[in-house]
Amino acid sequence: MSTGVNILGNNLVGTSNDVSGANDLNVWRFQGISSFTANSMRINLASGLTGRMKLAIYADNNGSPGALLMTTNEVINPASGWVTFSLTSGYAITSGSYYWLAAWSNVNYIPKCRTTGGTARYIVRTYGTWPNPLSGTIGPYSNSESIYAY
Repeated sequence: MSTGVNILGNNLVGTSNDVSGANDLNVWRFQGISSFTANSMRINLASGLTGRMKLAIYADNNGSPGALLMTTNEVINPASGWVTFSLTSGYAITSGSYYWLAAWSNVNYIPKCRTTGGTARYIVRTYGTWPNPLSGTIGPYSNSESIYAY
């Protein structure tokens, strides 16, 4: 959980890298610690990439990602460090509720990983329209990326 009051996710820079393959749609589960309206999302990338990337917020469905709630704009060729994505409209985050923050790119990317022990999933899917709901073979892994909505 982050130290920020009006954020959902982790706003601390990770100490390790997590390599994600092209077309890996990754999601990380976070609990809202305050109620607020999110207008943007950020992810910390260990290196810039030549390609396309976008982020989204999914609902929690009993500990798994569920319905697509909100998406961001697409960023082309994002640089390393914190990259900001605007949500298509504001989204109300509710304190105590769980959400899944998603990142998807058409090329390999390396987000910073803040900790191990988080709840994460991935699905390999050709980059394009966000799936709604998120379904298919979803592989579990344990880490918590430097990604948040605010």
